Parts: sequence; structure tokens; C-alpha cells
Amino acid sequence: AVQVDKFERAESVALLARHGGLTAPDADAVASHLGDLPISLAQAAAWASETGQPVSEYLHLFNAELERRHISDSLGYPRTAAAAMSIAFNQLRAGSAHAAQLLQLASYFGPEWISLDLLHRGRLATPLSRRLSKTLRDQAPLERAVKDIARWELARNDTRNLRFQIHRLVQRM
Repeated sequence: AVQVDKFERAESVALLARHGGLTAPDADAVASHLGDLPISLAQAAAWASETGQPVSEYLHLFNAELERRHISDSLGYPRTAAAAMSIAFNQLRAGSAHAAQLLQLASYFGPEWISLDLLHRGRLATPLSRRLSKTLRDQAPLERAVKDIARWELARNDTRNLRFQIHRLVQRM
């Protein structure tokens, strides 16, 4: 594991501009709300890139999540990280319910890489929802689900080795 501290504001703005297509003022506003936390910035950039919605909409969702979820800083991360992650998870669930269920299942695993083959072979050993069982039955739907999870920056996807890894914060949330 590599400890990554908060970004400098210029780094945050650069990430949001490069990966989210945000203007410098919009990127600065988002970075300010997210406290320059890299994982949250990556999720915000994914949201901006995937939805094409204005930053004002993201900030509205973000503020609503902060209000709705009485999240504490008890996990060692700012509550803004939980709000940003909640937005990403809601987008995942809206677009791919089976991928959201896979992420929920995988959050019970350790923080190391999770083999897609392990999930595929293990599907018979444990009772799972019908939707999740169907996803794990074949390699292609399983790979698509992991790709969807990674698209919202909720996991890292290693397509060469057919495995993925969930950030500890995502697991806890």
C-alpha cells in the first residue's frame, strides 16, 4: 500500500480538468468541497466525465449527501469523502444494479486483489441473490460488472490478470 496524502490545489484542479473535463474555476470549486482528497477527486472526475452534467449539479448532490448522511470522521477520512463515494455508488447502482451488488459483496473481502476466477468458482458455495448469481456465472458479465465499478472509481481493475481491488475506504463505506 502506498500512502497518498491530500493533493495540492493545483494537482486537484489538473486532475479534474484532465479526467473530468472541468474548467479551472469549476475544478477549483469541486476540489475545495472535497478537501483535495485524491479518491474523492477521482470519483468527482468520473461523475463529470460520465454524466456530462454541470458542476452545480454535482455540488448540489454533494451537499445533499452531506445533509442526508450524518457521517462522522471516525474512519479517519473526512465526511466529504463519504459523500463523494455515495454519489459514485448511487450512479453505479442506477446504471448497473448487479455491479453494485458485486461491490457490496466484494467489500467483505480483504483489501488485496480479488480474483474474478475466485468469484466465479465460489458462486456455488454461497447462496447469493439471483441477479448476482447470474453475474458470477459467466466471465463476460462479471468482467463488465467490474469495469462498471472501476468506471466510477470505486475499485481498481486489472484486466490483464482478471482481478480487481477495492480501496479500504470504499469497503468501509
